[in-house]
Amino acid sequence: ASERQCGGRLNSVWSYRLTQLLYNTKMKHYRTWVFVLLWAAAGTGGYQWDALQLHPQHLAFFFNNNPQVAEECRRSASCPYKMHLDRPACWGYEDDCTTDRAYSHPSCPGDARDFGYIKEKRQQLQVICEPQREFCRGRNIYIDFRPLKHRKEVVHYHMDVLDSGQIGGHCRLNKNLLARQAVQISPLQSWAPELRHFTEQEDTVAAGGRMCDLWVDTPTFIMKIDATVNLYHHFCDFFNLYASQHVNNTDSSAFSRDTQRVCFKEVVLPLLPRMVFGLYYNTPIIWGCENSGLFHAFSHHLIHRLHIPERTVGDGKIHVTFLSRETEFRRVLNEAELIEAVDYSHEMDFHQQLRQDQWTDVFIGMHGAGLTHLLFLPDWAVVLELYNCGDPNCFKDLARLRGIKYLTWQDPAKLTPQDKGRHPTEGAHEKFTNYWFDREEFVRLMQEAAEHVREHRGWRNLQEQLNKSQQREEL
Repeated sequence: ASERQCGGRLNSVWSYRLTQLLYNTKMKHYRTWVFVLLWAAAGTGGYQWDALQLHPQHLAFFFNNNPQVAEECRRSASCPYKMHLDRPACWGYEDDCTTDRAYSHPSCPGDARDFGYIKEKRQQLQVICEPQREFCRGRNIYIDFRPLKHRKEVVHYHMDVLDSGQIGGHCRLNKNLLARQAVQISPLQSWAPELRHFTEQEDTVAAGGRMCDLWVDTPTFIMKIDATVNLYHHFCDFFNLYASQHVNNTDSSAFSRDTQRVCFKEVVLPLLPRMVFGLYYNTPIIWGCENSGLFHAFSHHLIHRLHIPERTVGDGKIHVTFLSRETEFRRVLNEAELIEAVDYSHEMDFHQQLRQDQWTDVFIGMHGAGLTHLLFLPDWAVVLELYNCGDPNCFKDLARLRGIKYLTWQDPAKLTPQDKGRHPTEGAHEKFTNYWFDREEFVRLMQEAAEHVREHRGWRNLQEQLNKSQQREEL
């Protein structure tokens, strides 16, 4: 809502989640909620290095974007990351980032630099409400939830969560700019339904202030949650939250784990997966582009944060995982004939699913949300979408963004649907039936996948590590 420059530029993306949390019994007695962001210097009280928890390959990029933290690490006797200082590294969205220092080099026809999506969003940030008193890198926002406690219905996906006067700040509001930014009115595509009601407040928003019933300093991400029906839709939120951390990366706490579900000292409103030209649903992917560094970094970031061990030594084998569906539709009717299935069900712990991903070279499954696991496969892996069920681009695009090879069934004469499909309202539909697959054609696709894995430098490096280990044992 506001920004003040003090020795550097600080970007922020605003968002908030106003669903379900209002019904927490500990909250219902509060008259007003206040979300405040005040800049906290990284050196105050000493930086907590053990809380950084970034993938080792990402540390140099973090320090180069946060020179104050880098300098504190240099001076601190307890900083374990000194070997990552002074390395020439940049994500790709920084103004002075050159190709030789960039995180990745996507394969694209013509001139394209990865993380361009993030750079574009950072350049679009504007000050809508100028603070009326000095806050060094500070933003503050006031939200009044009192009217919501009287509502009987769940406000998820509603556009009337807030009304005029229920959100604002002690600042000079640029009403014309706000009106121009609030054109897209949609519950999941923008923050316009809420921020269009932003008003100037006469009182200062501060701890102990007259209008503040609750003041929480802990950094917080407040989100509008997408459809929470399966893995694909969950990661629509998680990926855009990660992208938003990059948009806010001039703040040393951008990747902080010190967060809560509701309120924080740092208020970050993440990018929305359903926004126009957003990531996942409306991603404007240039034809022929693949291997996005942003998606690659997200995969490594999540694996590291969940403490999933990465595969470092090969065993000479190509590991195949078959995604077995327990749903009514899109099941492989001759599954047992094709391959022994590994079942990713709700009974399998998600951490165990990700461990399985790390040991998968070829991932096979029907069109469905489970194929989102392709985000966390090794770089050399192949995803085989047995049949796309009339939706050819969904996981094909996700695979090329992640930078792994994608295969799908190529000969429709060699698969047999159980029936025409039984959509509840639209009649015949390819996604609402089950299929038999030709065994010989399946084996041919498997051979193509295995050949790609064997030729990939990453997989061969694992086997070389195995050979070196065996030679040491023989000595």
